[in-house]
Amino acid sequence: SSIFWLWILVGGFIFIGGLIYAELGTRLPETGGEYVYINRAFGPFAGFIFGWSQFIIIRTSPLAGLAIVTVNYLSYFIELTGFARTVVSLAIIAMIGSLNYIGIHRASIYQRLSTVIKVGGLFFLVVVGLILGFDRESLLDTAATPTGTLGPIGNTVAALMMVVFAFTGFERVGYSAGEMKNPMRTIPLTMFFGITLIVVIYVLANLLYHQTLGMEGVRNSTIVASDVATLLLGPIGAGFIALIVMVSTTGSMNGTFMTATRVYYAMARDGIFFKWLDHIHPTYR
Repeated sequence: SSIFWLWILVGGFIFIGGLIYAELGTRLPETGGEYVYINRAFGPFAGFIFGWSQFIIIRTSPLAGLAIVTVNYLSYFIELTGFARTVVSLAIIAMIGSLNYIGIHRASIYQRLSTVIKVGGLFFLVVVGLILGFDRESLLDTAATPTGTLGPIGNTVAALMMVVFAFTGFERVGYSAGEMKNPMRTIPLTMFFGITLIVVIYVLANLLYHQTLGMEGVRNSTIVASDVATLLLGPIGAGFIALIVMVSTTGSMNGTFMTATRVYYAMARDGIFFKWLDHIHPTYR
């Protein structure tokens, strides 16, 4: 039960955060998102630190993590080990980066497509899984063998970090506010309905995962969604879910590229990043 309360608790905080970001996005509807907010509130030096931190680690490390998850699910179809996993991970990052280079229009199409597939696929798994799961023995009450020496507080903090990471991205809605036709309406509606939907789906998905695999099974799996689908729907269903997860993770990578470039554009416009990045390509705009 602690796991589900953790997801609900974090979801509540994320919802409150979304309302705050909606307020910021409508008050400062400029391209650059958090960089613009921090720069305006705390001055150019704080904006400088935030912007370069985004470039050096904040945006690069999630890209690497998402690429690794993509390769994990790709390994369901193709066996990848050792150095091959690294090469494929780098190739995926380069591919998504190239998609953004050739134009925002193509990148935004993939973003919309991946979002629909991601939400629809996860909703399908949750609904079908919970229905089929009624005929299976529930593993919700099974306990896992404790590992490590973090203790209750340390374990809670570690779990919080992973749950918060799952919600990462809501704060980036306002990054392209300067390019929206009606940010005053679009940003609040997106925050309210988007976060609410995601919280509900995440909680139900975790209910399904733990009901099907149990705590020990979830902890030992690197492709939880596919493992659940294998038990409930067979190999074909597992492959289907693996594809959906790959679309989801590459979609998240695409969103990271789309929003990060808005930060660098705003920084270049203010003279604290490479000056040539404050220009928009006439062909690939």
